[in-house]
Amino acid sequence: MVNQAADKTGYMAKLRNFAEKHTYVFIVGCALIYMLLTMLSIFLIGDKPGSKTEFYLLKALATMLPAALMAAVAFSLGLVSKKDFGHNGLGKGLLFGLPLLALFSVLYNALQLLASGRLYDDVSFLTILLFLLFNFMVGFSEEIVCRGLLFGALRNKLGGSGKGLLGAVLSSSFIFGVMHFLSILNGAPLLNTAIQVLSAALIGVFFCAVYIRAGSLLPVIIIHALFNAFEGLKSILTAGEGIAPPPPELPAAQPTLIEYFTVPMIILPFALYGLFLIRKQLRK
Repeated sequence: MVNQAADKTGYMAKLRNFAEKHTYVFIVGCALIYMLLTMLSIFLIGDKPGSKTEFYLLKALATMLPAALMAAVAFSLGLVSKKDFGHNGLGKGLLFGLPLLALFSVLYNALQLLASGRLYDDVSFLTILLFLLFNFMVGFSEEIVCRGLLFGALRNKLGGSGKGLLGAVLSSSFIFGVMHFLSILNGAPLLNTAIQVLSAALIGVFFCAVYIRAGSLLPVIIIHALFNAFEGLKSILTAGEGIAPPPPELPAAQPTLIEYFTVPMIILPFALYGLFLIRKQLRK
């Protein structure tokens, strides 16, 4: 037992040392591993079932695999700790994010529903719960990887000054955006995916800022999960989203220009607000 513990400690010490000396290789490797795990999860799910309830249940379960593995690495390396899930900083972090998030929800969903005009009337309470669970698991896993592992490693290497902190914020947010190219595997068109990558990179700046100011990942996870949920409301409230077929009398929904560019236009203020939140830290 002692030898096994020593071996484990030695292995993690080597990995920690590698992360410090080869930070860029480490963060790219973490991103690739997470993407591969996500691809594996998508493969295990297989074809989308007709029921939205079954779809969100499988998606939530599949997301737990990469979330658990990446969380284990983050905790073992000390880039994420128990304090990241404590109540300290929770209220402050939510205060920074929830008002702007509420505004985003109202604007985005009002425009999307007006653009589609097709309400889906068979959403059950269980479907909504599984939808929220899925979004929480996505928020948890992506925050562990992108703010915990990637931003944490970059901040340790670059964050001694304001310029270094800005580099860590922008670099980790850029990688966060690039990771969303995986949407292509779900059949998303290239233009839709490119818009999603841009939007994710912008919101990543905001998530980093909340993490820096709150000193905790928990409020960022909650805000991230709610952000995804609000953005995805249209998928359970309207027809033609590819999860369940639209009623026979309705044609499949086709994206409009307003649907393509609504999210980036609304999210840009999030990134600017995030930079405003950490303006004092950036001046060091």
